[in-house]
Order: sequence, then C-alpha cells, then structure tokens
Amino acid sequence: MNKEHEKSIELAQQENRKNGDRGKVSVAKKPHYRSKGIKTHPRREGYKNIDVTSGGPAKFKGLSPMLLGPVDSTPQAQNMENLWQFSKVFKGDVDADGQPTPAFFDRRNRGFADRVAHRRVKSNEFYLFHYWQGRKLNYTEAREEIYVKNYSELVRESQVYKDLLALLDEGMNLQIIGYDGRDYDATLNQDGKQLNEWLRDLNKPFGHELVLAGLLAETKGFLINEEK
Repeated sequence: MNKEHEKSIELAQQENRKNGDRGKVSVAKKPHYRSKGIKTHPRREGYKNIDVTSGGPAKFKGLSPMLLGPVDSTPQAQNMENLWQFSKVFKGDVDADGQPTPAFFDRRNRGFADRVAHRRVKSNEFYLFHYWQGRKLNYTEAREEIYVKNYSELVRESQVYKDLLALLDEGMNLQIIGYDGRDYDATLNQDGKQLNEWLRDLNKPFGHELVLAGLLAETKGFLINEEK
C-alpha cells in the first residue's frame, strides 16, 4: 500500500467518524496468479483491501472456504470447500433409481475428512445435484442451504470477522477482494436485491467474497440476514 492510498483511507475514516457513519463495504475481483494481463490488486480510494483468498495475508486468509472449518455437518467436514465440492453428485454416482450409490458416500466421507481443500472432484462428469441432509438439492438450492448458510455461520463465530466489524464501527471503509469477487458496492445495495439476484444466477460464480460483504454490511434483504 503506497502512502497516498493509505492517506486516503485515513481521511475517509475521519470523514465517516465526523459524520457518525459506519465504514462502507465493497467487493472487487483479485486477478488470479495464473491469469494473463494485469496482476496488481484492485484499489479503491478510501478503502482498505481485505484479501480473503487462501494465499492472502495470514490475518485474513482464514476467511477462505479452503481453510474455514470444521463444519458442523454429518459427517463433519474439515473445511467449507470440501463440504461444498464433495456434496456434489454426478451422473456416474447414482443407481438405476437415481439415488446416490455407496461409492458416492465413500468418496464424500473421505473428502469431508480431508483437511486439504479440493476445488474439483469430477471435472469431466455431468453434475446432477447436491446431496445434503438426505435431500437432493439443485444448484441454486445448494448455494443457499449448503454454501451460504454454512459459510455465514462459521464466519460469524471467527475472531477475524469480529475484528472487521470493529474496523467498520470505527469508520474504516473495507474492500473485500478475492478470485470470485466482482464489482459491488454494499452501500448502494442495502435492500439485498442485487446479492439475491446474483445468488440465483448460475451463469457466474457466487463466491464467499459476496457472502462476507453481505454479512459485514448487514444487508437486511439478503438471504443470510433475513433469519437474524
């Protein structure tokens, strides 16, 4: 962080505190190290970057699904990423009646028990559904019931999340960055419509960056805040 940008963060914080305002929350995409083109982190004037990738700063990387866990599931998953990935059922995982086979449950149980996160389980097979608590969920349902709810429950209990809330209460603006992030300003979307629309749009990823932003900004209309 250069001094000019650091100064803009301080000035924005002072202005927020002067006006009695809480800090603002935004999201941006972090370029992947394997991608072509610009590799520098996105920067927004007046906002402190919070890198929530597993390769980010030690203080914040624990917010990544690759590391966040264990999850209160049956059986227990060691991290959020494996909970999500190993709950997927593919075409070769079902019997003649369309039910998950013993081979699926064996793979799921081994995956849940693995402390190393895996981004892909069966990249070449046709996805059918997620299997969760004895039910078949389509992708949208799985995003809501498996990914968003479990991630939000885990994050809310973490100390680093509470530290971020404290920074916001002190007037500091935060920009959440990650590989599945996209341009989003939580301050302009307090009704939750944008997040809920993206949550159900299967053409694009809905990463933990957006879930975290919805939580931190206390977006009242967002799925995960409706039950508070």
